[in-house]
Amino acid sequence: MTEVSSILKDGRIYAAANIVNRAAGLALIPVFTNVLTPGEFGLYSIIQSVGDLFSILVGLGFTGAMNRLYLEFPDDEGKRRCVVSTALLCVLGIAVLGALLSFPLAHLVVWGVFGAQEHAPLFFVAFISLLFVALFEVECSYSVVCKAVWTYFWLSVGKAVLLIGLSLLLVVSFGWGVKGVVYANALTFGVLALLRGAMILRRVGLGFSKDLAGQLLRFGIPLVPSAFANGALGVVERYFLNNLAGTAAVGMYSLGSRLASLLQMFVAAPFSQTFSVRRMESLVKGEDQQGNDRILTLFVVLISLCALCLAMFSPDLIALIAPGDYAEAASLLPLLGLCAVLASINFNIELGIHFSRRTWVLPLISVLALVACAVANALLIGWFGVIGCALALLVVNVLRLVVTAALNLRFGARNIRPDWGRIVLVGALTLAAGEAVVRARLPALEPLWVGAKLLVFGVLCAGIVVSPVVDPRSRAELRTAFGRFSRQGGGS
Repeated sequence: MTEVSSILKDGRIYAAANIVNRAAGLALIPVFTNVLTPGEFGLYSIIQSVGDLFSILVGLGFTGAMNRLYLEFPDDEGKRRCVVSTALLCVLGIAVLGALLSFPLAHLVVWGVFGAQEHAPLFFVAFISLLFVALFEVECSYSVVCKAVWTYFWLSVGKAVLLIGLSLLLVVSFGWGVKGVVYANALTFGVLALLRGAMILRRVGLGFSKDLAGQLLRFGIPLVPSAFANGALGVVERYFLNNLAGTAAVGMYSLGSRLASLLQMFVAAPFSQTFSVRRMESLVKGEDQQGNDRILTLFVVLISLCALCLAMFSPDLIALIAPGDYAEAASLLPLLGLCAVLASINFNIELGIHFSRRTWVLPLISVLALVACAVANALLIGWFGVIGCALALLVVNVLRLVVTAALNLRFGARNIRPDWGRIVLVGALTLAAGEAVVRARLPALEPLWVGAKLLVFGVLCAGIVVSPVVDPRSRAELRTAFGRFSRQGGGS
C-alpha cells in the first residue's frame, strides 16, 4: 500500500470519528432548545465560553508535548512507555490541583460574570469536567500517535453515546435543565477518562521521570499563550464586525465560518491526524522529506478542490438550512475556504518547529497574527463591510503562513520545503473559480444550475489533476488509491 493510500485509509476513519463527535453535539441542540428556556440556554452558552477559555490552561500543551517526545524514541519502547505514563501522571496531578482550586475559582468567576453566587455550583462542576476533558484529550492523542485509528474511532463513539444518553436522562427525564447538561458532560468525560487512563497505565506501566516531565513542560507551556492568542482572533473579528457593520453582519459571518469549518472537520483534521505522526517519525529518523513534501502538496490540491466545491454550492446549501436573509453569506465562502486551506498548511509547517522543540517561537507568531487581525479588521471592515472581515482573515492567514515558513527555516526543520509554486497556483485557481461562480448569483436549488455547476466542478477537478499542478507520481498514486477504494466500495 502506498503512503497516499495509507493516509486516505486512516483519514477516512478519523473523518468518521469527527462526524460522530460533531453529530452528538448537533443531535442535542433541538433537545436543549425545546427543554431549556432561552435564559437557561444562554447560561449554558456562558458556561461553555468560560470553559473554552480555561481548558487552554488546564491542558498546558501536554497533548502536543507527549506526541513529540513519544516519537523521539522510535527504537526504545521502554522510554516511550515512560513518556506516556509521565504525561498522564502530570495531567492527573494538574487535575488534582485544579479540583482543589475549582470551588473558589467558580465563586470568583460567577461573581465577576453575574455579580452573584447563584450559579457557582454549576461552574464548579463544569471546571471539574474540564479536568477530565484534558485527561481524555491526552488519552485520545495517545491513540493517534500509536496509529490506533480504530481505538480513536470507538472512543469517539463511546463519548457520543454516553453524552447523548446521559443528557436525555438528566435533562429530559429528570428535568434538571442546565444542571443536567453540565452533569452529563462531567460524567461522560469522567467515566471515559478514568477507564481509558487505567487501560493505558496498565499497558505502559506506572512510571514517572522527572527529566521527561521537565521536557514536557518546557515544550507544552509555550503552546498555552499561543492557543490563547489564536482563540482571541475570533473575538477580535466579531468585536470590530459588530461595531463597524452591526449584529446582522456578525450573524452572516458566523454562518459562513461554520460552513468553512467543515473543511477542517472532514478534510484537514483527518489528514493532519494521520500525516503529522508520519512526518514527525521521518524527521526523527533523519529521513529525506521530499516524499512528505509531495504528499503535503497533494493534500493542498485536494483540500483546495473541496473548498472550491463548498464555495460553488454554498448558495444551495445555505438555501437548504437558512432563510433568504442569510443568502449573502455565500459570498464569503471562497475567501473563508481559502483561509481554511492556508490554516491547514500552516499547521503542517509548524511541525518543523515542534520537531526542533523551539515552541517558544509559536507565541510570537500568534501575537503577530493577533495584532495584524485587529489592524486589518479595523481597516477592511470599514471599507468593505462583512467581506472586509473575510479579507482581513485572509491577510492574517497569509502573514502567519509566511512568518511560520520563514521561522521554520531558521529555528525548525529546514528540510521541510513544500512546493510553494504549485500551492500558490492551485490556491489562486480555486479562489478565482469560486469567486466567479458565487458572483454569478445563479438561482439556488435549481436542478439545471446545480447540474451545470457539477459539470463545471468536474471539469475543473479533472483539469487540475491532469495539469502540471499535480506531478505524474502523485497522479499515479491518486489513481491507485481511489481505484482501490472504488473496488472496496463495490465489493461491500
